[in-house]
Amino acid sequence: MSPLFTCPVVNVAGGCHRLKMAKFFKHRCSFHAEQIPARVPYPDFWDRWRYRWFSWTLLMETNPMCSRYFRSEKACRNEKKRHYNSASYFTIHPLSRMAAYHDFFRCVLYIIAIAIKAIDIAFTRRRYLYKDIYTNFMVLMNYIDMISWVNIMILLFRGRIVHGAVVTDFPVIVRMSFTSVLFWAEILSSAPKFFLCTKKICVRPLWVFFNVIASLKLLLIGRLMTLIGRTMEYMGVKSKMAIFFVQLAYAVFTLNHIMACVVFALPFYRKYVVGHFHKDTWVLKNNLVSKPMRTQYIFAFFKASAQVFGVEIAAYKGHLTWEATIVNMFNYVVGKVINMFICVAVLHILLNRNIQEIKYQQVVGQMKNWMKNKELPSKIQQRVVDYYEFYYRKRYFNQSDINRLLSTSLKLKITDNTLRVLRESNVTIFGNLPDESIQQVLENFVMEVYCPNDVIMSCGSHGHFLYFLASGTVAVYTYSGKEVCHLQDGAYFGELSLLLKETHVTATIIAIETSKVYKLKKEHFERFVLSNKDIYEVLLKEAESRLKRILETEEAYRKLLFSNLYSGLLDVPQ
Repeated sequence: MSPLFTCPVVNVAGGCHRLKMAKFFKHRCSFHAEQIPARVPYPDFWDRWRYRWFSWTLLMETNPMCSRYFRSEKACRNEKKRHYNSASYFTIHPLSRMAAYHDFFRCVLYIIAIAIKAIDIAFTRRRYLYKDIYTNFMVLMNYIDMISWVNIMILLFRGRIVHGAVVTDFPVIVRMSFTSVLFWAEILSSAPKFFLCTKKICVRPLWVFFNVIASLKLLLIGRLMTLIGRTMEYMGVKSKMAIFFVQLAYAVFTLNHIMACVVFALPFYRKYVVGHFHKDTWVLKNNLVSKPMRTQYIFAFFKASAQVFGVEIAAYKGHLTWEATIVNMFNYVVGKVINMFICVAVLHILLNRNIQEIKYQQVVGQMKNWMKNKELPSKIQQRVVDYYEFYYRKRYFNQSDINRLLSTSLKLKITDNTLRVLRESNVTIFGNLPDESIQQVLENFVMEVYCPNDVIMSCGSHGHFLYFLASGTVAVYTYSGKEVCHLQDGAYFGELSLLLKETHVTATIIAIETSKVYKLKKEHFERFVLSNKDIYEVLLKEAESRLKRILETEEAYRKLLFSNLYSGLLDVPQ
C-alpha cells in the first residue's frame, strides 16, 4: 500500500499500445492525494505545530499493521477523516507514527520496570533506607516511577484495537475491561515508594503495602509479550516463528528472574512472620545477608535456574523449611513443563503450523515450478507471486467449494451485505437500482486482481465490460500518454465505449497499486443497468463529461508537444 502523501513510482507503457512506444517512462503523480489536515496557504507557528501534531497522531499508511484493517489508500484516507472530524480528534490513533514509537518506548520501559520492581520487592529492606544503603538503586527506582507516570499520561490519550476494530474514543480508564484493569495495575504499581515512604514515616505495614502494589507490575508481562511481537513487526520481522522464539526466550528469562527474587525473598519474609531465620536456610549458609545486592542476585539467579531446569534439586532430608520445599518443587515442575512446552511448540509450528498456510505454500510451490518450466522472466514470476499473495492473503481457500457448501439463507445474507456496501460506496448508480436488479448484477460480476503496472483497458480497443473498482488506485491516460486523473475505491469506468456511439475505448487505464476490480459484461450491463432511465441519463451525462475532459487534456498535451518540438527545431543552428 502506497503512502497517501507520495505517489508510487511505477513503470508503465507510455500511453496506448497502438503507439508502439519502445521506451518506458517513470510514473510521476500530477494529481496529489488530499492532505489531512489540509495545509493553509500562509501558515503561522500554530498552524505548523498543529499540522505536525496531526501528522504524528493520525493514521500512518506505512505502518505494517495498517494493511490488516484497511485495504487501499481511500480506506486509509477515510479513516483519517473519521478520526480528524470526530470528537476524539486529540487522541493518538493506534496505527499512527506516535503510537509506533510509543509502543517501542513501552516495550523498553516494561522490560526494565518489571525486572527492577521484582528486585526491589525481594532485595531491598526497610533498614537500608535508614542506613542509605543501595542509594543508587533507590534513585533508579524513582526515575523508573516518574517515567512510568509519563507513560500513563500518554496512555490516557491512546486509541486501541478492540475485536479487530479501531477505537479512538476517550478515555480508557473508566471502562470496565481487561485493558482498564491493566491500566489501573500500572497506575498502582508505579507509586513512588521512595518518595512517599521516607525515613520518618517508613513503618513496616506501609513498606509491605508498597511492596504488594508494586507486585501488580507483573500483570503487564502478557501485555509486554504483545508489545515485543508488535515492535518486531515495526522492525520488519515477518516470520511468526522468529517472533515466537523471541517472546519465548523473554518469558523463560523473566520466569528465572522472578523465581530468583522469590527464592531470595522467601527466607526474609519468613523472618518477618516468625521473627528469625531458619538455621539451615541457604541465605545463612552462603553468608548472603551482608553481601552486596549484585552478589545476592547472582547466587539467587543461579539457584533458581538450577531448580527450574532440573540441574540441581536439593533432596528433602528434614532440614529444609516447608516454604523452601514448596518453592523447589514448584521450580522443578515448572521447569519440566517449560521444556515440554518448548518441544511441543516447536513441533507444532514446524509440522502443523496452519493448514491454510501450508496449502498456500504448496500451491505457490507448484506455481513457481510451473513458471520455471515455462522459463518465465524473474520480473513476471515475482508479479505472479505478488498476485497470489494479494488474492489469498497467504491462506489458500477454494471459493467455489465455499459457495457450494453455503446454505441459501447464508448466501442471501452475504448478498444483502454486498448490496449494502455497494450502496454506501461511491458507486452511486446502485443507489437507484431495485434490489432485484442489483442481485442479478452481483450474480454476473467477475472479479479480477491487477498488480501495479497492469493495463486494465487500452485505448483504441473494443470495450466489452463495465469495471467497478472495489479497492485500489488506477490512473487514466489519454491516447498520447497524458495522465488525466486517478480513480479509487468505488469508482467505475469503461462506460464510455458502452454508451456512446464510439465503440472504441477512449482512454488507457493502468493500475497504480494492487487493485481488485469487478467486471460486468456489456449484455448484462444493458439488461440490468440501462433498463432504468434515470441511471441511463446519469451515466450518459458522466460519460460525456469524462470524454470532454479527456479530449481537452489530449488536445492541450498535443499542443505542448508540438510547441516543444517546434521550439527545438528553431534552436538548431542553420
